[in-house]
Amino acid sequence: MAHDVLICERCHTFLPLSAANRNGPVSCDRCSAVMTVDIFPAAFRATENGSDGSVLIDSENAGCYIHEERPAVASCGSCGKFLCSLCDVALLDDHYCTNCLEALQADPGKGAQLRSEYRRWEVLAAWLSLPALLFMPFLFVFFSPAALVLAVMGWHAPRGPVGRPRLLAGLLIVAHLLLIGLMIAFFIVGILSVLGEL
Repeated sequence: MAHDVLICERCHTFLPLSAANRNGPVSCDRCSAVMTVDIFPAAFRATENGSDGSVLIDSENAGCYIHEERPAVASCGSCGKFLCSLCDVALLDDHYCTNCLEALQADPGKGAQLRSEYRRWEVLAAWLSLPALLFMPFLFVFFSPAALVLAVMGWHAPRGPVGRPRLLAGLLIVAHLLLIGLMIAFFIVGILSVLGEL
């Protein structure tokens, strides 16, 4: 192994390999800087010559359209080109090559499905429901309709690559529709009772 693997950080002088992996600090012969040098043991191991690469495909199997020596594991769902495991992009229950994926992202209609960030509107609606329930009837008039709108947005939001159940959004929609209906009924009953006393 060459002696120029280790270099002093202060004066940039080459240090011998014997300075590495000692129990205590060592000092530079030139500038007397004190340092600790730790190197992974693999750096001292001799490198071995590898074997020649073998052909990964034969005349029976298809190869990747970019890496011809690699076997195809899928075909692009858009253009049909054969893809190896390096080129295959599995997305939305289909496989795409990089060219078709870029074209799909550029398409405004289909590109919305490829978003990497998804809002959880129904979770925000659930948090907004707490003040509506805790401070009824004072803040209920403001928070319940807002939570209902967010729950509907959560119901219609794209599911994303992992998928997302609509149970929370559905429960919140039903609960807030019932609460708003009760609020309207109490309001009507209150007005009728005031009008009846006149």
